[in-house]
Amino acid sequence: MVKFRGEDSDVAIDEVEVSPVGTGQTGATYRAAVSYSQRPPGLPDSFIVKLPSQDPAVRERVALGYRSAFAFYIEVAESRVSTWRKLLRR
Repeated sequence: MVKFRGEDSDVAIDEVEVSPVGTGQTGATYRAAVSYSQRPPGLPDSFIVKLPSQDPAVRERVALGYRSAFAFYIEVAESRVSTWRKLLRR
C-alpha cells in the first residue's frame, strides 16, 4: 500500500495495474488502473500516463511535439487541475 497526504484528505493505493494504450509512434502511453483502500471523492479509477519514446532518434524527430504537449499540460491542463481541486474542497 502507498499512502499520499493531500491538502484536504489522504489517499491510500492498494494496487496499480498498467496496460499499454495507443500505437506508440512517438512515445509510450499507458493506462494505470488504480485500486484504492482510502479514496476521497472525485478521484478517477484510471489515469493515462504519457512517456517519451525510448528511441533517441524518435525523441529528436518529435521534440517540438513533446514541447507543445508539455506547454499544454503546464498552461491549460493545470488550470483544470486547480478547478478540480477547488471542487473537491466543497
